[in-house]
Order: sequence, then C-alpha cells, then structure tokens
Amino acid sequence: MRPQYDPERHTPAEREQANAQELTALGFGRVSRTTVQRTRLAYRKQGLWGLLDHRTTRASSPTGRADERVVAAVREALHRRRGRSKGTINGLFPLINQILQDRHGPGTVPTPSQATLYRLVTALARPGELPSGPVRQVPASVDGRAFTPTTALRPGEQVQVDTTRLDVLALFDDGRLARPVALPETIIVDRGRIFVSAAFTPPANTSASASSQPRPRTPTAKGIVERTFGTINALFCHRPHEGLRHPMMPRKALTPDQMRAALVAVADTCPSR
Repeated sequence: MRPQYDPERHTPAEREQANAQELTALGFGRVSRTTVQRTRLAYRKQGLWGLLDHRTTRASSPTGRADERVVAAVREALHRRRGRSKGTINGLFPLINQILQDRHGPGTVPTPSQATLYRLVTALARPGELPSGPVRQVPASVDGRAFTPTTALRPGEQVQVDTTRLDVLALFDDGRLARPVALPETIIVDRGRIFVSAAFTPPANTSASASSQPRPRTPTAKGIVERTFGTINALFCHRPHEGLRHPMMPRKALTPDQMRAALVAVADTCPSR
C-alpha cells in the first residue's frame, strides 16, 4: 500500500484528495476530491455500473419530447395510409390534424409546426412507406423505435461476427457461373516456419507458377504487405478513435490499445496464449 492511501495514517477525505491529485497528474483533467468521493460512493453502491457515464446508457427516443398525442396521431395517419397511394409527406399533415381534432376536440392539442410533423413522420415511417424525404431505414419489427447503443465494459464481452456475400456475378467463357477468385502467379513469403512447412509449400507451388523467399531482413521485398501491417499498427492500434471512451474520461478519445488496457484493469480476463 502506498503511504498516501494508508487508512491508519490518513482520513478518507485525505485519501480522496491524494487520489484526485494523482488522477490529475495522469492526465484525467482537473479532478476534484468531490468527484473522487462521488465516484467511490457510486462504486460501493453499484459496482462497475456506478462508474459509467449514464448519458451513454439511456435509450434514445425517435420522437424526442414531442407531445404523445401528436405522436399517436402520426402513427394513426401512417397506419391509414398503408396499402394506399403513398402521396407525399406534406399530404399527411391535414390527416394528422384531423385525427387530433376528432380525438381531442378542436383546439385542444396545439397545432404542431410543419417541421415537427416532418421530423415525426420521417422518424416513425417504415422503410418504403413514403415516396420522398429522408425516411429512416428501421426494421418494421421494432415499430420505428431506435436501437439502444451497445456498451461493453471488458474485452471480449461482446464479439460481433457477420457473413456478407460478395454480390459479384462472374462467368466462364462457356457461360457457367464462377466465384470471383484470383489465381496467384507468384507468391512471395517471409521465412516464417509456417511458410516453409510441408503444409504450405506443396499447395503454394501447385497454385502459383513461382514461389520465392527473400533474403533475411529485406522487408522491401514485400513492401505492400509490410506497409499494410504498418498501417494497421499505426492507425488501428495507436490512433485515438472517437467511439472509444473511458468511463471516467467520457470526453477523451482513446486508442484501441489504451481502451483495452483500461478495461482489462477493472475486469477479470483470461490472458491470451
């Protein structure tokens, strides 16, 4: 235990002040003792959940703060229009106002502005429901609701995998369908064990007319792939990304390496082998 955090020598307020000074020195911005105290109490009460910036966990609404009566009228107007001529967005406005008057009486609900109605219609309409205007492409199964942002607090908590078919039609000379593949003429590899093994060398020699290994320590022989890996290391691993935010520093963008290190520090993980 470091001396400034020894409970036998310092009060909780003194330890909080020491923590605030340490966080400020590490670049977390100007951190006050009150902030440390609030965070400590939130962690004691809620665990890791208490450390989150809960602005990122609130589910957003496509209708914002619009009057629920107006929202219901827009939904009803869209429902009545389904199966008929789509018309235009502006053509829905009289129908919406008529629904409001029929349900609540003339003048009971303040008449929404055209900008408000346009925003609500485009937010609640299903794909292909309107012929013009920026209709939000939301699956019909969610009834126009926005998706909740995904939040992960530890590496590997959620891994998303997708299979996408390459929409390319390739034909042989005789008209038969073919997969869009490229047959290598020359394969250049380094001297890694996998590339000089019996599992790789015979297939490579069969697929390509030539296979070569450059001299040791000559990366320029494979300049393209070396540049690709260099770009991945420089931009992906060490470049701050706006979508990566530390729970304690929501305004600071982190690199993937920094984000992983921050989350590993507060989560039980199994080291990779």
